[in-house]
Amino acid sequence: SGLGACGALCSLIFFDDYSSVLIVGTSMREAIAALGVPSERLALLVHTMGVVLASVSPVSSWAGLQIGYVGALLKQIGAVDDPFLAAVSSVRYRFFPLFALAALPLSILLQKDLGPLGRPEFKPRQPRSSPRRTAERRAQGQGEGRAE
Repeated sequence: SGLGACGALCSLIFFDDYSSVLIVGTSMREAIAALGVPSERLALLVHTMGVVLASVSPVSSWAGLQIGYVGALLKQIGAVDDPFLAAVSSVRYRFFPLFALAALPLSILLQKDLGPLGRPEFKPRQPRSSPRRTAERRAQGQGEGRAE
């Protein structure tokens, strides 16, 4: 499925949430639209996977910030623990990212949406033609946008 491919791409670009959203969202937008999947569903998947994976990965752009915060707190309380190990050991307590990592693939596999995406206005649309085909039809005087 198209959303499964998006999830796989997001998991490959886990090091930075913004990079993941921009790269995967932009590269998959037309393919997902051609499959009739609402753009809102793509946005939810790409954004959630990008943010969640970056937040739990020890090699992401967020890891340095998190380690810095943990190190400052450890110093403040007088602990001599390693900030990196303390930050990594806190991953198991990050309930929202872990729930999202479980819920999104489950939503894709079961083809069920959570929350507002289950409403009728977010139901799959009919596949549409690519912007290039639409422009070609307009140039030939056929199809959408033709003035008569």
